[in-house]
Amino acid sequence: STTDENTHKPSPQRVTFADFKDIHKGMSYNELIKVVGQPTRYSGVGTAHVAYDFSDGRTVWIAFQEKKTVSAFIAVEGKKTESLF
Repeated sequence: STTDENTHKPSPQRVTFADFKDIHKGMSYNELIKVVGQPTRYSGVGTAHVAYDFSDGRTVWIAFQEKKTVSAFIAVEGKKTESLF
């Protein structure tokens, strides 16, 4: 299988790290977007990943399986630093 990755130009993020406290396991993509808006990047086949990039180098990654959130974590320069769930 191939991996389809789409990268968008970073735009000013209105979302803050505090907004991510309101996300939880089992949310749909649409529910996620209502809380934190559109991601800056997404990729994956099977397990989909969306990313929210911040200007300080941190990224929040959220994984989906069967159209529901299954995990979320913060990474700095590609290294996981904190799990959100």
